[in-house]
Amino acid sequence: MTIFTICIFYAPTMPLIPLASACFVYLRHMVDGYNLLTYYRREIESSGSMIDHITNTALIVVILYQICMTAYFAIHNR
Repeated sequence: MTIFTICIFYAPTMPLIPLASACFVYLRHMVDGYNLLTYYRREIESSGSMIDHITNTALIVVILYQICMTAYFAIHNR
């Protein structure tokens, strides 16, 4: 989620940030998938509570981004 937040906040100013973060997220997904399939062979049941937390965090980040961009444009236009 940290990389997602950094990407959201810096994407308007630097166009290469989303590309770099997409590469990082893809590589992280591959490494984590390999590690989970190879090293951690436990059965874990979270009853779907993790997706609620991730969705809420992503929504908060997007709302915070909108507030920051609104403030930036309000200050910049003066």
